[in-house]
Amino acid sequence: MGTLTMHIKTLIKLVSSLRLQKGARYRLSLSAAFLLCLFWVTNVQAQVGTTAEYKFKAIFLYNFLQFVDWPQSSFREQSSPIVVNVLGNDMLGNLLEETVKNDTVKGHPVVVQQLATIEDSAACHVLFISRSEEKNLKTILRKIKGKSILAVSETDGFAQMGGTINFYFEGNKLRFEINLESARDADLVVSSKLIRLAKIVDQKTE
Repeated sequence: MGTLTMHIKTLIKLVSSLRLQKGARYRLSLSAAFLLCLFWVTNVQAQVGTTAEYKFKAIFLYNFLQFVDWPQSSFREQSSPIVVNVLGNDMLGNLLEETVKNDTVKGHPVVVQQLATIEDSAACHVLFISRSEEKNLKTILRKIKGKSILAVSETDGFAQMGGTINFYFEGNKLRFEINLESARDADLVVSSKLIRLAKIVDQKTE
């Protein structure tokens, strides 16, 4: 556990330091950090526990912002923030706030909002839905349908239901899957770099 904990701290410092870099070198370094995250995430669930699991998920979410493009119409101004709403998981919300603090993504500041219910949700660009909301997933997806929102969860079957990205464990390794049809329907452009790292799933028809 000591070695893996050291890796986690090193990765978090690396991602934080990348915010200070600019241009192509910054983008290449960020991609490298994302790959390191996938490498070091081995046995997170079994060896480290919930806090470390959500530290990694916060880093993944931060990187998703780098590899997804929203339509210009989803921002009032060029400097308008990317808004990330977190539903049902205060721990992830707090860790994500720490990860994106004082940062900008493609010229946009990042704002994290923690929600008690989907009814509290205002306009956003990313909606993370925790597994505690499993029974409400269909209702939530109906509410955001047709909006340019990157819907992310950690619940089995979420991507097949129409969510965009879903976290899952492969053994003890944290992975993610993408529903590209859902991304297209939301007018989101997902980078090929992110697609290459993901498991691609199809949407189930009812």
